[in-house]
This record gives sequence, C-alpha cells and structure tokens, in this order.
Amino acid sequence: MISLKSTIEKIKSLETEKKSLILEIDELNRTADAKAIALESEVNALRDEIRSLRILMEESEPINDKRQSNPEPIVNKRQSNPFRRALNWVEDLVVTKTFTGFCFQESILKAISESKHVQYRRSTPEEEARFIDGYIGEMPVSIKPITYKTKGMLHENIDVKLIYYEKLKDGIRVECDF
Repeated sequence: MISLKSTIEKIKSLETEKKSLILEIDELNRTADAKAIALESEVNALRDEIRSLRILMEESEPINDKRQSNPEPIVNKRQSNPFRRALNWVEDLVVTKTFTGFCFQESILKAISESKHVQYRRSTPEEEARFIDGYIGEMPVSIKPITYKTKGMLHENIDVKLIYYEKLKDGIRVECDF
C-alpha cells in the first residue's frame, strides 16, 4: 500500500510538471502565433506584389491604334506578353516553390532534431535576414535545396551549418555534415 506521504509527494511533483508543461505550451503557442503573423504578412506583401505586376502587365499591353489602316490582330495575351510570362513565373516561385520549401524546412528541422534528441525551432524574421532558417538544439542552420550547391553566383556569406535537401518522388533526401 502506498503511504500518504509518498502520494502527497507524487501529487506535488505532478503539479509542478503540469505547470512546467503549461508554460512550455504557452510559449510554443506564442511562437506559433508569431510565425503565423509573420507568414501572413509576407503572404500579403507577395499578393500585393502580384497585384502590382498584374497592373503593370495590363498597362504594358499594346494599344490597338484605330488610326492604323490595318491594325494587328489581337493574339493570346497569356502566351505572347513577356510580362504575363514573368507574372506566371513569379506566382510559381512565390506561391508554389516558396511554400513547398517552407514545408520542407519544417520537416527537416523536426527530423534532424529528433535524431539528435534535441529541440528545434524556426527562426525569427531577424534571424532569417542573416540566412538562419532554424535552430537544432542551440545550433543555427540554413536549409537550401541541393541545386544551391551548383549555383555559385547565389552564394551569400552564410556563417552557419548548411543542410541541403533534394525533392524525390516519395519524399526528400537530406544532406548535412554535423
């Protein structure tokens, strides 16, 4: 039979652990909320940029001058306008590739931290400005697609550990040296 003293100690220990867990959950919720707000701000800025580009493209369309005796036929604007092609490229980059890369980063941080038995966290906007995508334990890391290695002209001065990933049909392959 369990003594009353040990039961009281167990209850106190569990209450202390509960308070600690609640504090950790609150901190994680605040961090998640801050990230959601930052991401929402970035997405809104990108939407504004797309709207601006669309306006620019509409203004750059050739005007069919009625004074010409033989006006040129209107062709499919989506295919012929270089600004439309640029907009399609920007939309693909921002909406598809950036979002996908963001999801990959989260998965990579989680998988590596679990294998090393440490916590991870995403970076703040200020840290992202210094090319830090997250932390594994206390170590700052930058996560790049494998193609980053072959694009020498893009190399920024990144003073943190690099993690490379490659998208495969059935997942992603990760490469790091720590």
